[in-house]
Amino acid sequence: MKTHFGFDRQQQIVLAILEGDFGDEDLRQFFACMEVHARSLRPSAVIIDFSTARVQLSGDGIWSAARMPSPYAEPIPRFLIAPDLHVFGLARMYQMMRGDPPDSLHVVRTADEALEMLGVPHPLFEPISPDPALNNLTSPGDEETAALEKFNLN
Repeated sequence: MKTHFGFDRQQQIVLAILEGDFGDEDLRQFFACMEVHARSLRPSAVIIDFSTARVQLSGDGIWSAARMPSPYAEPIPRFLIAPDLHVFGLARMYQMMRGDPPDSLHVVRTADEALEMLGVPHPLFEPISPDPALNNLTSPGDEETAALEKFNLN
């Protein structure tokens, strides 16, 4: 699994784009990374894009993730982009198991849907490191910049 992270500083939105095989262990690692970003960036919203991921989660993996405490101090809008029918169903299952307030976790098919619901027509996501401690030490690569472009072009 590869993850590209972006942050829109003006809107305070974290974006995570998942690529490749994504299984139960990847989910645990991803949650740990998001927890660090939640503490360091204090986002007002989070968008997680599964469009380019090959999701291979077990029912137990989803159940475990749904039972994890939220890394955010307050409920913030979170969006799971799941265009594939299989992934959409898994995301809805996760949503129902979590039992979050109705306006905090949304499962959508497209980035445009998420951005429209947030009222952010033209985001500007800058690449950030999966490890926030490195954000001031490294320059983003072309691959990270390219992965974020589809969101910045809205």
